[in-house]
Amino acid sequence: MVKVKNGHERIEADGQFLIVYTDEPRENGRANIDVLKQISRYFKVGEGCVRIVKGLTTARKTIIIDDNCVRGS
Repeated sequence: MVKVKNGHERIEADGQFLIVYTDEPRENGRANIDVLKQISRYFKVGEGCVRIVKGLTTARKTIIIDDNCVRGS
């Protein structure tokens, strides 16, 4: 589960959520793209391995990381 907030790019853990800060606008999915890029770097997986399954238009999102992409597996 991810919460998206405005601010300089960073990720913080907060209980059951990751809080992802982005300074990209919410227009044309730019904020979602930035969130996916940040999460892929955070978990060290390819960008194509991370996808939003719920919450495309809200600040709370459910994100899935493909098990086949996790390095070391």
